Amino acid sequence: MSRKSEGNICEGSGKVKYRRYCIHAYHTALFTAVPPEHLEGLDGEFERLLQSFHFESASSFLDILLSSGAVISGSAALALALPGVFVPRDLDIYVPSYGAAMVIVYLENHNYKLDPVYTPGAGQYDNGAVVFKMFHLGPPAEINIIIFREEHFVGHIAGFHSTIVMNYVSWYGLVCLYPEWTQKKKGLIVVDTIISKASFKKYEERGFTLVRDNRKLTDNMDAHFCTIGSECPETERCLHDEECAFVPFEGHTSRLEAFERPITWTLPVKCGYGT
Repeated sequence: MSRKSEGNICEGSGKVKYRRYCIHAYHTALFTAVPPEHLEGLDGEFERLLQSFHFESASSFLDILLSSGAVISGSAALALALPGVFVPRDLDIYVPSYGAAMVIVYLENHNYKLDPVYTPGAGQYDNGAVVFKMFHLGPPAEINIIIFREEHFVGHIAGFHSTIVMNYVSWYGLVCLYPEWTQKKKGLIVVDTIISKASFKKYEERGFTLVRDNRKLTDNMDAHFCTIGSECPETERCLHDEECAFVPFEGHTSRLEAFERPITWTLPVKCGYGT
């Protein structure tokens, strides 16, 4: 079995059926760690996030995500998954090459300009993705445009530094790839480099716990099933499996299968129970 995060399509047969974390109403709590006072609905939380970056219309922003094939990920998506836990300092938009110009023009029309000092792809990310930084000409705000090279954005997200940031917001809603750990503000380190260590520090300061051994994330060793259970990093996961949390925006179905192909990934990390 390949252990690379390539974003392949699963066959749809013989897959383990996990517990579905799909939540029909955001106020019923995507994660038990979310304070009740912050459970105002995904649509409301998303509008609040966009307003903090000086966007007045959530609908037009979602339209550009749909048209360009882009998604929001990184700290902003995590902040939506755990509202009230922390405030993101920037907004990361991940986009395929064909949609990058569309996103940049949209941001320029909303008073954002490309940073003339920053060099695209200047080593901010371990995977060598091309990054454009944009800043707001009015009240301070920063947006990063990351052009991913994988066939599907999930293949890129599954290669992030840790599972804590393996979440995304698309035009149809919020998806969390590892909700069982994320709800506990815990994550497994996937990429451990000089660059990623700076990110570890940032999330640890926000109250998250990041570990290098998945055994520290499992309460019951007897309940662990290598290469089968979702808590094993060597398990081939699928975007359609029932361990992904999905919260749709208002008016959309709660079936993620209606929006995405059955993309698969496997974390490039060995299971601690197998050593």
